[in-house]
Amino acid sequence: MAIKKQIIIHPLFFAIFPVLFIFSHNRAEALVIGQMAAPLAISIITALLLWAILGLVFRNWRKSALITSVSLLLFFSYGHFYSALTGVTFVGIKLWQHRYLLGGCGVLFLIIFIWAVKTRRKLDKLTLILNAVSAVLVIISLINTVTYTVWRSSTRQRLQAAGEGIIPLSASGPGAYPDIYYIILDSYANAHTLRDIYNFDNDDFIQFLEGKGFYVASLSCSNYGFSAPSLASSLNYEYLDYLRGADGNTVGSSVALFYLIENNKVIKFLKSRGYTIIHFDSGWGGTERNRHADIEIKCGYGNEFVMVLAQTTMLLPFKRPLNLIADDARKRIIDTFARAADISQEIPGPKFVFAHINCPHPPFIFGPEGEPLEMDMLSMTKWEKKKAYSDQVRFVNSKTEELVTTLLSDPEKLPVVLIQADHGPISVRGFKNPSDRFLTERMRILNAYFLPGAAGELLYPSISPVNTFRLIFNYYFDQDYPLLPDKSFYAGDTTSYDFYEVTDRVEFSGN
Repeated sequence: MAIKKQIIIHPLFFAIFPVLFIFSHNRAEALVIGQMAAPLAISIITALLLWAILGLVFRNWRKSALITSVSLLLFFSYGHFYSALTGVTFVGIKLWQHRYLLGGCGVLFLIIFIWAVKTRRKLDKLTLILNAVSAVLVIISLINTVTYTVWRSSTRQRLQAAGEGIIPLSASGPGAYPDIYYIILDSYANAHTLRDIYNFDNDDFIQFLEGKGFYVASLSCSNYGFSAPSLASSLNYEYLDYLRGADGNTVGSSVALFYLIENNKVIKFLKSRGYTIIHFDSGWGGTERNRHADIEIKCGYGNEFVMVLAQTTMLLPFKRPLNLIADDARKRIIDTFARAADISQEIPGPKFVFAHINCPHPPFIFGPEGEPLEMDMLSMTKWEKKKAYSDQVRFVNSKTEELVTTLLSDPEKLPVVLIQADHGPISVRGFKNPSDRFLTERMRILNAYFLPGAAGELLYPSISPVNTFRLIFNYYFDQDYPLLPDKSFYAGDTTSYDFYEVTDRVEFSGN
């Protein structure tokens, strides 16, 4: 009787599972499915190459498959072990230190490798078990991912049907409209915050802006405490009260927020006026791309998902791979500033340029003069290093000054330039139950306007992002949008729609 050949699939599934797992457990943050493509392809190709090489060496596909799967599991689990063991000691040994953790992984791998090489067993039962386990892991992650994708699609359809993010406008050709540059400097603090909390005097930068004709709204606060709701609000010049229950839940998804960012009213309005829409890829899920842009500019290859994934792998102890990722993040930021300046000369006609620059937000990858820093971790959530944050502010200041100088170099064609933070930094804990100290640091922001003509006379110290485009459209496009009360809202989760007002806790007293 002929014996059927056993199918071996677990190396492929163990290559796929870690990437799917990271996405399915972080999708509520700022990750989008497309960000998985490159890491998934690299993981699968590497696994197949390793399996093929080992198969040729050992002339045994089961043994080579086992060694490949163990290698993948150890590689992709290292960061999880590191996080779980941080702070744990045994007989005086700090188990999370890389020399011990790497040593432990090396010993475990060596034991399994030697056993696999020396054993005379056919490994058919073990292969069957590994096939089943890996398949179940992938299927569970796929179900979560597919469920999220379907939910995302239905939510977008409901918002589209409801007309959110859409305004009816009659198309008109380009008039004598100014170029508009909307530059988001992620987590850039208000001057009061920098002085009082970070011991950093930002007067030189503020004076530079004011000397160039900017109005710096010194008492401005963000309308929301996280990037997604903040940008969804400012780009649609409205508050987000209607989102409660929009996707069947009040927490756990960026779907509605990302939809509103991409399908925003600002772009729809300006397109109807003949504007060319230019969108810079930020590397963050909400502003990584915009399908409604006429020109999309990509200044880096990586994204936030790559950083999250790298922290879970055996790359963690090795500075070189982490610094390659940091180099790409640095390139994205530097090139975005440079390309935004070049566009002023390259593209004719009225244009709207949107650049969400993830700086001075962590990771802290720049020194004060823009010098690259040696990285031993690429955390986007470690805010505690106040000096590192203020150094990165110094760097952002210098690049912003260069950009502003270029944009305002032609007095015959002055653009509207908006330099605005989506929210502030945070050097104390308390996301879930924020103190007043937490909220004032988080909500008080840099908010600066260069408005040619007399529009600047309409500005006031406490203007918030929700009113930015209302004021601009009223003055330059003869619209009649009423300015909204400047309010601040917070929710204890990055994607929660359960907002509550904190205006009285963050506004500047006595002003």
